Amino acid sequence: YGPGVLYRVDVPAAGTISVDDLLASAAEPHRGDIVLIDTGNHRVIGTPAYGDAPSLDVKAARWLAEIGVKLVGIDASTPDLPAHRR
Repeated sequence: YGPGVLYRVDVPAAGTISVDDLLASAAEPHRGDIVLIDTGNHRVIGTPAYGDAPSLDVKAARWLAEIGVKLVGIDASTPDLPAHRR
């Protein structure tokens, strides 16, 4: 529970989400914020395409961690690379 930021990003399937992608959608989050990322991947849930969701790039993940957000949610199974793409 608490304040947060919703980022709606337009990246291709299996693409990566950068800090610039996030900031093009909404303001920078603050320490303790909840961050939600809408990639549109929810539209393909239950299909094989769901496994090719976009993921955060390393710089974006570090940026969110350094800010100190308390939660990151995304419309995919993970904000990281899916296991089959590692």
